[in-house]
Amino acid sequence: MMSVLTGIVLLSLLQSTDAIFQAATGGILLNFGKNKLTAELRKLVLPGLNLPSKRVLSDKTLLGNLVVLTGTSSIDLINFSPGAGNLLKIEGQPKSEIGLFKAFQDYYVDKVIDHKKELLPQDYKYFGSASNVENLELLLQNNPFFANTLTQTSMGSNTFRALTLTDIPTTSLFTKLISTLDGSYPRVNAVFNSKLQLISHQVFDGATGAPLTKTKEEAAGDLLFLMMFHAECLHALIHVFHYINVVAMNEAALSYPMLELWAKPYLANIAVKYEEVEALLLGSDKALTGAGFRSDGDAVRAILKDVLCEWGSYKTANEFIDNFLLGACRTGSVRKAGLLPQFLKHADLIGPFSNELGAAFAKYQPDLYTKANQKVCDFLSDCGRDISQIDDIPTWIQLMSVTGIMHGSTLSFSRVILTEEMLKRVTTSDVYSSLESGLASTVGGTTVGMIEDRHVFSAAMQQETIRSTLNKVKLMDPIAKQVLIKYDALSSKLKTDLYNSLCKDPKKFREQGWVLTDHCPDGVDGKQLTITTYI
Repeated sequence: MMSVLTGIVLLSLLQSTDAIFQAATGGILLNFGKNKLTAELRKLVLPGLNLPSKRVLSDKTLLGNLVVLTGTSSIDLINFSPGAGNLLKIEGQPKSEIGLFKAFQDYYVDKVIDHKKELLPQDYKYFGSASNVENLELLLQNNPFFANTLTQTSMGSNTFRALTLTDIPTTSLFTKLISTLDGSYPRVNAVFNSKLQLISHQVFDGATGAPLTKTKEEAAGDLLFLMMFHAECLHALIHVFHYINVVAMNEAALSYPMLELWAKPYLANIAVKYEEVEALLLGSDKALTGAGFRSDGDAVRAILKDVLCEWGSYKTANEFIDNFLLGACRTGSVRKAGLLPQFLKHADLIGPFSNELGAAFAKYQPDLYTKANQKVCDFLSDCGRDISQIDDIPTWIQLMSVTGIMHGSTLSFSRVILTEEMLKRVTTSDVYSSLESGLASTVGGTTVGMIEDRHVFSAAMQQETIRSTLNKVKLMDPIAKQVLIKYDALSSKLKTDLYNSLCKDPKKFREQGWVLTDHCPDGVDGKQLTITTYI
């Protein structure tokens, strides 16, 4: 945990390096340090989303969110950003030149992953395979953001497809989001077998819809790029979802000290990351709305607002998975096919975890628990029409946990954007521009700052908080504490079992670990099932 003195030094550093950090993610921290966020955090990042003006984080809490609570996460970002920018000066370089991003990738590995490099096999492929087909299939099999792009075909219950262009009205979120992109991006329709192996593809001109002839490898690269856009849109939305929910819990916990003890780790860095969404991703002409992926920003924001309302309508993690994440498929057939195996194992813990923890909170101080539930409900209902119907703490735990586990999978797929195969597709030009370097810098910065133990089901973070707030609460309720310890242990065993199995198959670990380690113990390949969107 960073001291207040260190935080003051951090603010001083930020203020003295304005030009550097305005060009990278660190520029958001500079705005934060200049106390601009009280107003900024009420911005309508999405249409119809509002924050109750009298119940946002206080100036003191906002400042603490930077100088105390973010800990090494902010320092890691500061260490990363300037060097990354220097290595991404690629404007005017031909896209045919191989190896332009090698120095940046090496720097990324050194700054983000190298502290636990000994846990990985030799010649580990940090940025995936040289094959677009292999990368696409591996992500679809294991990454929830990519699985969300799939629908099932009429060819069979275990056959899947991804549609980016169709004359038939569709409710597919993937198809809707891709329709916001301009015509310079080819559209790809693809069919996959039950193991998510690519078995057929069609490629179309994005402007005219005319068929294009492309190899399987080329089509997979184009489709992978389109799925990256879809995944990053959902990634940005999780940041919004977590911010409003964490602020709601902060409001509720102020009157229930034991709840505050448990909820405090959720708060760290959350406001800075919300600000990044508007300033870097979803604001006017940002990474997902023109200055990176060329899309209709208003259309993207409108679609994501509808998704936010959908998420806020669910009561359980299973509802989220069955109706949204895998809603275009049949969840049973997905499980039968063995897809998303590790994600679903962790998700299965969420229901009993939230029920047992909620029961412990309710038993400890029933009156305060009832008031806290009401405060969560009141705050979220004031955030805009239909934005959220979360009305109690167990529901809050379920939805924060499933989206937290999902957010952990951003740490793998985001790396693929940092490769030549993806960045060369940002524009149709034969040479790189500031759009490619800007997108790489932004995406690289969003994966920096993992702090061990800040994961879903964590018991360790709450124990640290206990020691720092003895003047408020002598001990956390032992029943609640045992629930945390129980589910942290269950989740940790899943992670350790996966890591041990990978170690027994070095070839698989070396070639597929960049995705599979998403569900390994904290820090393996820089990964974590993040408790919130603090990264």
